[in-house]
Amino acid sequence: MQVLTRFITLAALLLSAMNGAQAQSSQAQSPQAQSSSAESKAAAGSISGRVLIAGQGAKGVPVLLQSTDLPRPLLVTVKTDEDGRFHLPAVPAGSYRLSSFAPAFVLIADLARSSESSKLLTLSAGEVVEGIDLILTRGSVITGCITDADGQPVIEQRVRLDRLTERGQQDTFSTDDGQMLETDDRGIYRVYGLRAGRYLVSVGMVRGEMMVMGQGGPGPYPRTFHPHVTDESKAIIVEVTEGAETANIDIQVGRPMHLNKVTGRMVDAESGQPVPNAAYAVALIRQNSNIKSGSWSPAWRTNAQGEFRLEGFAPGRYAISAKPDEQSDFYSDPINFEVHEADVGGLEIAAHRATSISGVVAVEGITDPAVLAKVPQLALVASSTTPEPNPALSDIQARINPNGRFQITGLRAGTIHLSLVNQTTATTSTPKGFAILRTERDGIAQPNGLAVAPGEQITGVHVVIAYHSGVVRGQIRIEGGALPEGIAWSISIGRSGDSLQSPLKWVQPDARGHFVFEELPPGNYFVLLSPISIPLAAQPLARLLRLTQRVTVTPDAESQVTFVVNLSGK
Repeated sequence: MQVLTRFITLAALLLSAMNGAQAQSSQAQSPQAQSSSAESKAAAGSISGRVLIAGQGAKGVPVLLQSTDLPRPLLVTVKTDEDGRFHLPAVPAGSYRLSSFAPAFVLIADLARSSESSKLLTLSAGEVVEGIDLILTRGSVITGCITDADGQPVIEQRVRLDRLTERGQQDTFSTDDGQMLETDDRGIYRVYGLRAGRYLVSVGMVRGEMMVMGQGGPGPYPRTFHPHVTDESKAIIVEVTEGAETANIDIQVGRPMHLNKVTGRMVDAESGQPVPNAAYAVALIRQNSNIKSGSWSPAWRTNAQGEFRLEGFAPGRYAISAKPDEQSDFYSDPINFEVHEADVGGLEIAAHRATSISGVVAVEGITDPAVLAKVPQLALVASSTTPEPNPALSDIQARINPNGRFQITGLRAGTIHLSLVNQTTATTSTPKGFAILRTERDGIAQPNGLAVAPGEQITGVHVVIAYHSGVVRGQIRIEGGALPEGIAWSISIGRSGDSLQSPLKWVQPDARGHFVFEELPPGNYFVLLSPISIPLAAQPLARLLRLTQRVTVTPDAESQVTFVVNLSGK
């Protein structure tokens, strides 16, 4: 009953999204398709195919088409007809993910040998794509019970499933239905829609690999694998076959971990005086001393005496540092500390005043009014190069004013690199076609970034941008045999004369072997096809699967590339 309720809830949310998407279908819901020009409408293509289960068309299955461009809006959702057929009209040129909403089923690997739950499709303007079948098979199920050291059920405990690949890597299972991965009031979990394979099943938190910013006292359980071991090497691997249910995968956890508090203060590195109302960030440190991930909250600020206090630390290694923001322009190097079984106190952060960069952005070689109209949508992002990772020093974004001027504050001393982003999207993304040609300081180009001294306020920076419209479109053709299962491709492009190991961009081919590189400046390029995953049984084919072609790119034009993979060995 609980599983059915979750499914109904998800279905209701999906139908709500479908209604919103269909209401806007006349606009095709993408930045390219929102134009009302006749040219844009004429350039729209379509995608059609079938959803098949056990060789038969599946009726009433929702099919979703999503753009791969961030922030990935839901473009179109349709349902299959009586024969399992679907048709997605008015699809503009671009790259998309095609998937079906059938939670208990998994998608069989497509022609691109992908193990993902969707098919990648790259469409050119006005292209009509037919015969794209989504072949589904019933997923596997793993179920069991989680109990504590006293044999009592552990309620609302999140279960983690890691699928082991052929090469021994771990692929963590994820789902939109987060409740599926939690135990019920009996401590029972049931995870469905799994691919056949070998899994590690565990619950709890990795000791020294995660942190919890909550309350002190009893915390989460240490990570425990089936059946009741904390050592991963002693875990029993669970093997599931296609469509089968594997039961009694139980786990008994030990005692909860104890959480501790961390206290200290922040002082001005120059004067030694306390720094009040200053923001700070905390991060976890891996065993190799590289910072793994950072956490930050607007509430994490020093008090009037420059003191800070945080609760909820599990045992592990961490780093804390000052974080510049709109209320405080202090930054610092990270201070490392370790939490064992007791509270940590007496930490001191020596903070420095942040620096700033200001100047003007100019366009070069752009005369098209439609392209010039997009310049106000751009923003600059400054990234600091630091000797070691710092969780508090994230990239800083600054608007470009109508007169082209900008100012970026809150930077640390060091080498600063500038890049362009789209300030009109929900998440920062690279603006299509635009690129920085060069950055100048006092008329001198700075190809390796801007060197900024502590506390320095740099003015007169000149950022020159251009618009690149070259396109390379291509496909992979297989001859002389069938491609073995499990091969995944990578296609990269770089300037002629550059190293093959240092490409400008890379993409994956779609389900038909098609690919595209856009926003390229004019010039001569190499395009490299290489496998990123080859099953052991297919290793003798490795030399046949790595090919290179040369291509010339011109403005506002498409160059074509075709890779022919001859499996006959001739």
